[in-house]
Amino acid sequence: MRCRSLIVAVALALTATSRARGQDMPPPQMLQMQAQRIAQERPPEAEMAAREFMRVIAPDRVSSLDSLKAGSLDHYWMEIGQLMVQREMVQQVSRRDTVRGQLVARMFGLEAHARALQRAYRGAAEA
Repeated sequence: MRCRSLIVAVALALTATSRARGQDMPPPQMLQMQAQRIAQERPPEAEMAAREFMRVIAPDRVSSLDSLKAGSLDHYWMEIGQLMVQREMVQQVSRRDTVRGQLVARMFGLEAHARALQRAYRGAAEA
């Protein structure tokens, strides 16, 4: 139940911000705050929804969530928060333009790959 209210709050905030600015994307600071809030509260419903979103945007990276969870819960939940914010953005854009929504989802898929590569690079040995 807490996650539903959180998701609704994220949706309302994204809608209000995008209307106020006249754009599709809210300010990055607001998105970061929403992702951090999800990471702190760690709602199980968000975890399930984020994993499903990952299956849609980057199906080959779903297993990386499991290894991230085993390695660092804090990093794992930041990734879940990020995915939840991105999921809501894709839904919002798709309501107005499905083709654009698909492109935004592909962009977030590429971004998920980039984040996974960054984590692997940081964890790699110097050689």
